[in-house]
Amino acid sequence: MKRFLLVLAVLLLLVFGAYWLFLKPMLNIATGYSAKYACSYHFIGGMSKVNIKNAFNFFPTQYISYDINKDKGSVSASIFGLATRKASLYKDGEACSCVLAGGEAKGIKANLEEVELIETEWPKGDAVSHGSQLLISKISRMRNVMDTSLAATNQLFAVTVSNNDFVFDRYNRNNRQEDRLLGWSMTKSICSALYGIMQKEGKVNVQAKVPIAEWQKDERKEITYHDLLQMNSGLIWEEDYSKISDVTNMLYFDEDMYQELIDNPLGEKKWYYSSGTTNMLSGLMKNLVSDYESYPYKKLFDRINMRSAIIEADATGTYVMSSYCWATARDWARFGLLYLNRGDWFGDQIFEPEWTDYSGTVVESSNGEYGAQVWLNKGNVKYKDLPEDILIFSGFGGQRVIVFPSDNIVMTAHSGKNPTTDFNALFGALYKIWKK
Repeated sequence: MKRFLLVLAVLLLLVFGAYWLFLKPMLNIATGYSAKYACSYHFIGGMSKVNIKNAFNFFPTQYISYDINKDKGSVSASIFGLATRKASLYKDGEACSCVLAGGEAKGIKANLEEVELIETEWPKGDAVSHGSQLLISKISRMRNVMDTSLAATNQLFAVTVSNNDFVFDRYNRNNRQEDRLLGWSMTKSICSALYGIMQKEGKVNVQAKVPIAEWQKDERKEITYHDLLQMNSGLIWEEDYSKISDVTNMLYFDEDMYQELIDNPLGEKKWYYSSGTTNMLSGLMKNLVSDYESYPYKKLFDRINMRSAIIEADATGTYVMSSYCWATARDWARFGLLYLNRGDWFGDQIFEPEWTDYSGTVVESSNGEYGAQVWLNKGNVKYKDLPEDILIFSGFGGQRVIVFPSDNIVMTAHSGKNPTTDFNALFGALYKIWKK
């Protein structure tokens, strides 16, 4: 009996140790993910419970229960009663952000009111006209393609062309034109545009070395803003969402996301996709502009009529530019149109035309796929049915804005949480119709 009890005690100790060391941290990521995004989806995106459920329809979040407390502006999530995490909406006047760990977003300004549609002609407003009979014929065929895709993936879709004609948008039955959609890593391209604006204003020279005090005694002092924009700094980083890694620690445990990468050492100087790099760029902006809180709105969103746009912050007030910009489907299309027009918005030069070229310059070790916080298609690696000169703003949950410079068109697709969508097939079919 003593031997049995000893074996049982050892087994229980091993099980408890395995849970505490390995399973519990993973469950905390899953419940943290669910609490954070249910909070943001509901209070910032205005999504219905049906759409939130659809967005969480993958393992293991499909087994996580969450409770939305509208009165307290919070969401708690747990899995079988374990690993409970809570996210709260911080809203003080115009400030808003959903943060984990009981923190508060300090002083970030945004308009959380429901998006109002404006009858001004597109793209400054929401009134649209479709132009020629030939364009109307193409729209009909493109809509058929999108309706098929909507039925399969619940995508939300908008298209514009360079002469500012609005082509069409399509929404599944649970979504509205005025709903904000999370861009995930398309937010990184927002960060790049802001650096383009700062470069134009003389607030930054992207070829300059980054003035981080902790780096001045080692080789990291040679890292430039350009290196960070191209994710080519050599700073060691692990971008793996399936386990405890640098990126999951940053998004689901850290209150200060800017600090996550600062202590990391140098490895080989080559391209490596790093969300930590983008949040470092966001934090560095605080020393480059005096009006950090309002800068994205005043210098970008307001000027290009992205009235719905909101960037969430971490608990220290640093914008999470790796992942957390929200905007309507049409506003994401407006952002693509800005790049199509090489920074010009009806005579207002937001960033220099050369910034578009810079953004589309290939990082040598990226296999033709990456520029300055923008994805590319050099060599047709991922988008074999699309031109090589496209610019791609991409989110891991199945979000895309694709700019076609040679064809004067922008296509956007937002699938909520469906990273397996075959975007080459979808955009390829639409592009084929457009070219005929």
